[in-house]
Order: sequence, then structure tokens, then C-alpha cells
Amino acid sequence: MTHISINKDDFSKLSISAQTEILNLFKNNSLIDSSEEMDGELTKKQVNEIIKGLSEKSRNVLKAVANLGSNFIAFDDLLVELEADADEIKGVWSGLTTRSRNITHDPDFILIEWVWQGEECFMKFHPTTYTHIVSYFQ
Repeated sequence: MTHISINKDDFSKLSISAQTEILNLFKNNSLIDSSEEMDGELTKKQVNEIIKGLSEKSRNVLKAVANLGSNFIAFDDLLVELEADADEIKGVWSGLTTRSRNITHDPDFILIEWVWQGEECFMKFHPTTYTHIVSYFQ
């Protein structure tokens, strides 16, 4: 089997579409036990591109996510951080989904995983993606 390697700095210089194509090669690789391990993973360049194209409301939601300092965020805590009601930000989720799918060229891309624990809803991102979101707002 032939192996190709690229260092992180060179990878980050590639276009977003090239980064996406390379990540998708690994996503479909039979050596990965579960494709869920890769779900929602974005490069720093992709995160920056997604955030730059968002509405102010959507950017504020991601900024609040970054400010909370955890990648397992209770939805109620997010609302408190935003000083908002759920109805005030309901359009944000479709905007984030559409934007991330357009940037990754993946119609099935899932940016946010929603987890229910009893009556409480939590959201989480791929760890790498979350790190890039936090970095963007620092």
C-alpha cells in the first residue's frame, strides 16, 4: 500500500475544497472503525469560511458557544449566555447547517450533534471543530 503524507502547515494552505476532498478520503477509508468519529470535523480554514458568511445572529450564537468553554453545552446554558429565548434563535440552526454543508460540499454534513439526557438537551461539536470555533473568537 502506498502512503502519502502532508504536514499540517501545508494542509492548511490548500483550498477549502481540496481540504474537504482529502478529509472525505479518510472518512470513507475502511480502516476507520466508525465514520461517526469523523462526523462534523472541519479544518480551521473551513470554520473561518463558515463563520465569515453567517448572519450576525448566527455568529453571536457560535461566539456564545465558544465563551461557554465546553464542548458539551446545555441548550439552556446557551440561552442564558445569549440572554435569549429558544424562539429567537431557531433560524440559526438551519443557517449553520446550510452554510456548513455548502462549505464542505457535503449534503449530509452534521455540524452539531444534539444529545438528550432526560429532559435536558445538549449540543456538541467535533473536538477539532470546537477548538477552531473557540480560536476564531479569541
